[in-house]
Amino acid sequence: MFNNLKSQLFKEKLVKCIDKKLGKIQPGEFVEISGILKINPLITMMENMTKVLELAAVIQNEGSGKKAKQKNLEDKKTIMQMEAFTKRLKANGMVDMICV
Repeated sequence: MFNNLKSQLFKEKLVKCIDKKLGKIQPGEFVEISGILKINPLITMMENMTKVLELAAVIQNEGSGKKAKQKNLEDKKTIMQMEAFTKRLKANGMVDMICV
C-alpha cells in the first residue's frame, strides 16, 4: 500500500528529492532523502567513555587504604553519572539518529 502511494506521488511529481543541500523545502511537502543512518555520536562517545572508565577502575583497584577506597567511590559515582546521562539521551527507548 505504501509503495503504491509512493509511486503515485512520484508520478504526480509531488516528491522532492534531496541530495546534499536541503534547498527550499516548505512545510507539508513530501521529500525523499538518501544517506546512511548512524546513532548520535554523543551517545556512542558516552557509552565508550563509560566502558573505558569501568575498565580503568578495575585496573586501578589496588590497595585498601582510605585514599584507594575514596578514589574507588569517586570513580563509581562518575560512572553512574555518565550512565545516567547516556540513559537520558535514549529517553523512552528512543535513540537519536543522524543521516550522513
